Amino acid sequence: MSSHYPPLPAGVQQPLMTPKQCLWLFVRICLYVLLYMAYNHGIFWDASRHTDLHWKFSEWSFTEFSQSVILLLATAGLLYIRRKFNIFPVGTLVMASFTFVSLIRENDYWTDMVLLHAWMVAVWVIIVLALVYAYKHRKAFLDEMRLYFTTLPFGLFLGGFLTTYVYSRLFGRAILWETSLAGHYIRTAKDMGEECTESIGYLLILLSVIELYFLAKRLRAYYGQREE
Repeated sequence: MSSHYPPLPAGVQQPLMTPKQCLWLFVRICLYVLLYMAYNHGIFWDASRHTDLHWKFSEWSFTEFSQSVILLLATAGLLYIRRKFNIFPVGTLVMASFTFVSLIRENDYWTDMVLLHAWMVAVWVIIVLALVYAYKHRKAFLDEMRLYFTTLPFGLFLGGFLTTYVYSRLFGRAILWETSLAGHYIRTAKDMGEECTESIGYLLILLSVIELYFLAKRLRAYYGQREE
């Protein structure tokens, strides 16, 4: 029989970090800075490509492709954490549904080549199923969120959500760019600003999943061992 973790006790709180865990968090922060620097080089590569302006930040760009990779990793990471640690089982499945829906939406260009607007059907099916699942397990979901809302992973996830799904949409409004650049408006500049802002948010969401993994390890180390 495979080993598995029991559910967390009711009213659980996150334990304080040890000095060693604080040190490793600092190391991870440094690595996150390097990740953003490396990603910026990828964006610069898109901007410096010798191609038509329209294609610099198109579906064929590093920026667009990397967004799909980030969302795929975030989705897989959430499902892995759910399966391995049995931490926030309802919440992680709902969040994985959210990131997977975003992945489908980011690839609408390709799915439309197969069947026009097929991505919309897939997105709404997943959204409805996720909402039904969350409602069916609403007590467990609310109990999980009481803890999750107090954690670093939630702060990173919220920052990523607000950056990608709120600010980037406002920042990418054509009227904003047309007004600021007046007669020098170039759509590619707007696309670059919007896509790069989206990417910042997606990376924050991925970092929230990474930090959720370490939180899950701490919770399991503090609140009990596996059941056989």
